[in-house]
Amino acid sequence: MTRPQSTTVLLHLTRNGDNDARKELTRRLLPRLRRWGAHGRLPQSARNLADTDDLVQVSLMRALEHVREFEPQHEGAFLSYLRRIVLNAVRDELRRAGRRPARAELGDTLPQAGRQPPPTTSTASDCSSADCSPAASVSW
Repeated sequence: MTRPQSTTVLLHLTRNGDNDARKELTRRLLPRLRRWGAHGRLPQSARNLADTDDLVQVSLMRALEHVREFEPQHEGAFLSYLRRIVLNAVRDELRRAGRRPARAELGDTLPQAGRQPPPTTSTASDCSSADCSPAASVSW
């Protein structure tokens, strides 16, 4: 029976292009990050915008794409690094959710086919004076 490799060894192998080591890191870390991320990190009000699981998965994939830039100082450092990335992704999603307008309910009725909404601007036939000139509608 072979002893499992440490995360530090797997990181080193992943940096050198070992795809099996990358898969093992993903297999090992993704469930732990999902459990950590699922514990109230993303409020229910924002979950319809982006599922926590999606944020976790995307965060891990991005971190692995940039694994050459990470220098582990101790065992467990990569997991801490990943948790910080997930937390930042959650904060980014919350900011995006705060900038989006509130959802409005649509009415049960639809406009009849062929009917046009009332005009909101003047048409050429409505204008009989200089007030309707294109220059008159420009505000400086």
